[in-house]
Amino acid sequence: MTVDSILLAKIAMPILVGTTVFNFKLFGYIINENSPEFNLISAILSIVAGLATFPLPDYLIQIDAKKRAAEFMVSFPSVLDLLIICIQSGISFEHSLQRVTRDASILSPVMGEELSRIMRDIHLLGSREKALMNFKRRIPAPAVDDFVLVVLQSERYGTSMSDALHVLSSTVRSDQMTMLERAVLKMPTKVSFIIMVFMMPTVLIMVFAPILLGGISFE
Repeated sequence: MTVDSILLAKIAMPILVGTTVFNFKLFGYIINENSPEFNLISAILSIVAGLATFPLPDYLIQIDAKKRAAEFMVSFPSVLDLLIICIQSGISFEHSLQRVTRDASILSPVMGEELSRIMRDIHLLGSREKALMNFKRRIPAPAVDDFVLVVLQSERYGTSMSDALHVLSSTVRSDQMTMLERAVLKMPTKVSFIIMVFMMPTVLIMVFAPILLGGISFE
C-alpha cells in the first residue's frame, strides 16, 4: 500500500463504519427505537465506532512490519556471512552489498528487497549514513541497530568491519538459538493447555454421559 492509500483508508474507514452503524440501526437492539433520544444516542455511538476504526490501518501496518522484520531476521546471519566474505576479499562495502543482494533475493524476497532499498537510497541520497538510518527505521530489530552501528563506526573510525560483522553474526545466531530453545521449553505447557481445553471435556463426556443417561447400572 502506498502512503496515499493508507491516508485514504484512515479517512474513509471511520466514515464508512460510522455511516453503516447509524443507517442500519445496529444499536436498536440495545436502545429502544421509540425513545426520543434514540437518534442522538445512535449518532454518538456511530461516531465512537467510526473513531475506533481510525487507528486500524496503522495497527495493520504494525502487524505487517513485525512479520516482515521476523522474516528478515531468519536469513540475516547468512547475509552477514556473505557480506563478511566479500569485504575480506577486498571489495568495498557498497560493491559487497550489491553482490550480496543478488544472492539474498534467493534466500528471502524480503531480504533482497531491503538490501536493494539500501543500495537505491545510497545512490539517491548520496549518503551511506542516511540510507542505513532509513533501513534501521524499516526493520526495528536490535541486530539491525547493531549492524548499522558497526558499519557507521567502521566508516568514521577506520575499525575492521569484517571482524565486527563476524562477532555480530555469531551473536545473532546465538540469540536465535536462545529464542528457539525458549519456544521448545514452552511447548509442553502449550500442549497441556490444548489437552485440557479440547480433550478433557470429551473424555469427561464419554465417562459421565452413560451415567447421566442411565446407561450404566451400579447393581
